[in-house]
This record gives sequence, C-alpha cells and structure tokens, in this order.
Amino acid sequence: TSVGTLSALTVDNFTLDGTTLALSSGDMTLDVAGNIQLDADDNGEVRFLDGGTQFATVKKDGNNALFQSIVADGDFVIQGIDGSSFISALTFDMSNAGAATFNSAVTATAVTVNGQLNVTNSNSNTISCPQVATQFDTSLWDQYL
Repeated sequence: TSVGTLSALTVDNFTLDGTTLALSSGDMTLDVAGNIQLDADDNGEVRFLDGGTQFATVKKDGNNALFQSIVADGDFVIQGIDGSSFISALTFDMSNAGAATFNSAVTATAVTVNGQLNVTNSNSNTISCPQVATQFDTSLWDQYL
C-alpha cells in the first residue's frame, strides 16, 4: 500500500519536515558505532546556534580551518579541566582586536615582535620596548625584569 508523499513525519517528539529534524523537548543524542562526519559542500561550513541565533562557525577557508566567534565583541575562549575545575586556558578578546590572554605561562624557544613589546613578570616588573622588530631569547628575560 502506498501512502503517497508526506509533508512531515512525526515519531514520538521528533518531527522530520523537509530539511529540518526537530525535537520538541529534551536533549538529543546522536550515538554511532563509528565516526560522526559532517560534510557540508559550502566550504564545509557548520554553524552553531542557540535559540535560532548564530554564535559560532567552523568552515574551510582555502587550505585553512577557520573558527569564528560570530557575536560582536564575543570572546573566543579555550577551556579545559585542570584537576577537577574548569579553567580558561586562553581567551581571545574580540572587543580588543583579538588580544590573547593566557591563564598561565607561555613557553617558546624564540619570540618575534612587530610593534610594541610589554613584558611583565610575576613581581609586576615591566619593561616596554616601543616599535621593536626583533627576536628575543626568552631565557634572558629574567635578567632584565
């Protein structure tokens, strides 16, 4: 027996209508035995929304993976668990042209600076070098601070 063309299909609290799968209440779990693959043919763009408002995008930009915070002045924050507490390891301040703030130490074998350099140690001693374009051996910083 043929049922013809359905305009929408509803099972329990799931509704499939055209290109939208909607859940009317609760959380949705996607559980697969293998990998979950998202394959979008428009630069691989995946959009993240909350209540219909977009807040982030991940997409392909040439040969690069592009992670975007879409909310004006909304920071991009990388968090993890240190011991048993969430910490913000790195914050990009989008209201300040993406200025990066690390929660703890930054380790590097060399640093290249184009513009002004301000270095502050744990004792709040600061050195400022305006308009520098040079490389610094980070092992020497403490003798100047």
